[in-house]
Amino acid sequence: MSMAIHPFGPIHYEAITRVMNRAVPRNPVTAARIKDWDIHRPGHLKAERWVTDIDGVVVAVGDYSQSSDMYHPQKFQVSITVDPDYQHRGIGSALYDFLTAQLEQHEPIAYQARAYADQEDTLRFLQTRDFVEDFRMWESELDVSSFQAEAYGDVDERLQARGFEIVPLTDLADDPRRDRLVFELERETMQDIPSPESVTSTREQLKPEEVEERMARYVERVINHPDRPLDAYFVARHGNEYVGLTYFELDREHLRADILMTGVKRDYRGLGIGTALKVRGVLWAREHGYKTIVTGNDTVNRPILAINDRMGFVRQPEMIFFEKRLPAG
Repeated sequence: MSMAIHPFGPIHYEAITRVMNRAVPRNPVTAARIKDWDIHRPGHLKAERWVTDIDGVVVAVGDYSQSSDMYHPQKFQVSITVDPDYQHRGIGSALYDFLTAQLEQHEPIAYQARAYADQEDTLRFLQTRDFVEDFRMWESELDVSSFQAEAYGDVDERLQARGFEIVPLTDLADDPRRDRLVFELERETMQDIPSPESVTSTREQLKPEEVEERMARYVERVINHPDRPLDAYFVARHGNEYVGLTYFELDREHLRADILMTGVKRDYRGLGIGTALKVRGVLWAREHGYKTIVTGNDTVNRPILAINDRMGFVRQPEMIFFEKRLPAG
């Protein structure tokens, strides 16, 4: 057996997709989505990827990266995935040692990693390398065909009686404020989403020029993204005010729709707007042939978890986030 670690290149997208989907079939990815992440990663985030092959066949992929949601210039997310047929042969250990050696040039102060609660081998791998649990997130799935739409038949009418309406973003094309308002709405509601300290500590006050940079990226990566259709981006309005939103990213290959965001302004919570937005999204997904809707929420976000539970979302094993702090100097 001849094992070698190589820098990742464009020729490897299909191979690493195969490895990832074999290792974690519950959370399938596509080569197109991975490529999209790579192309549009913000320039200040550092990232590198390598593949391991045995006798010329790619059997593992490893990378380090940084997340805008948990950004620190000297903290890095480390991810290693090994094809199930090649696990327990030291491949993951060798790739981890290689990755962490490559990271030394960036003077890291911590590594971050994640694993599902039922991935016993991965949990053991991290714990033996001194990774400590930071927080947990629940991923929940809804079988679209099982959704009981009749239980929510009057949700829109009840909101309309209070002066609210829910419309797709396509219906707001004539509003010159539209893009700015949904961007600001998401920024505002994101601040109030209950999250652990390692996430909330990154929600800093931005300079005006930084806000404009984020606005431009939002237009590019949300409003103009081909897998985030505007007719599946729903906005709750009260008069001329935008008060809530929800939208998907679509995985057309696996007929899955990922809810990327659902948020309601603080003064309008408790009125059923969040539920109405989610229901509208589920009905859109059913109409367009999607079989599964996926959402992820921090375990401390009890209000949205309660809505998901009532709608029939089934919680999957928790995603556990880990951190390994490194000695100074």
